[in-house]
Formats: sequence, C-alpha cells, structure tokens
Amino acid sequence: MLTTTTQHALRALTTLAVLPPGQRLLTRELARITRTPVNYLGKILVTLEHAGLVSGKRGLHGGYCLGKPAHEIPLSLVVQVLEGQGGLPTCLLAGFRDCSDENGCPVHNRFRHLRTQWEQFLAETTLADLAEGAEKDVSKHFSLWYEEGGKV
Repeated sequence: MLTTTTQHALRALTTLAVLPPGQRLLTRELARITRTPVNYLGKILVTLEHAGLVSGKRGLHGGYCLGKPAHEIPLSLVVQVLEGQGGLPTCLLAGFRDCSDENGCPVHNRFRHLRTQWEQFLAETTLADLAEGAEKDVSKHFSLWYEEGGKV
C-alpha cells in the first residue's frame, strides 16, 4: 500500500532515527545501509528536507540527520509528503467503476474498514516506533559498513 519511494524513505528515516544525537550520515552511507540507489535516495532526501523531516549539511561533518525528533514524525506525514493526500487507494478495485459510499464497488464496505485501520496505523505510528524495532538491524549494517572501511 506504500510506493517504493515511500518505502525507501521510511528505511532511510528509520536509520537516521537510530543515530546518536549530533551524528549525520552522507547520502552514499545512508544509501549503502538502506540498500537504496544513491541517486534515487538523494532525490528523496531533498524532498524530505524541503518538508523539514531531515536536515542536510554540506562540507566537513556534513550529511543528513532527522529534522525533528523521531517521536514527532508520524508515518502519515511521510506518506503525505511523498505521495500527497491521495497516497492511499480509495478503492480496492480502482478503475472498475466510480466507487463511493453511495455507489460502492463489490468490496467497498470491507475495504473502507481496512483503509480506516491503515490510516489510523500511519497516524499513530512514529519513526520512533520504527526505530525501536530496527536498532539491531541498523547497527548490523553500520558494523558491516565500517568493517568494509566505510567505502560505498
């Protein structure tokens, strides 16, 4: 239910959420850790920076970090920034016909319930929640990256 771009962004944001305060990651480092093409991630990070979700710094000790605390960034905000208001499908059978509460498709009522739960999950889940479950995985990627001499 999320675009590939949003999935890459969430992996990058989760990685940034587990960084110690004051630490930054270069785009190439973040791309390596999250297994995202560096140019693609660069474009995503620019979009996230314009939205205030990340902060980028050039030069010595440059790189990216979160633009605000992880507990203040709900997943719904990330989806909205990258996919817009219409980021979630309104109908499971999109294109079948115009689907609405008044003229629902064959699965409209069941899907509406699922969509409501999905929207609630995105609104109530923050990057801090993702970071809690991802610390071990991200730490493993950091270790591998440093063992390889930090080369991308």
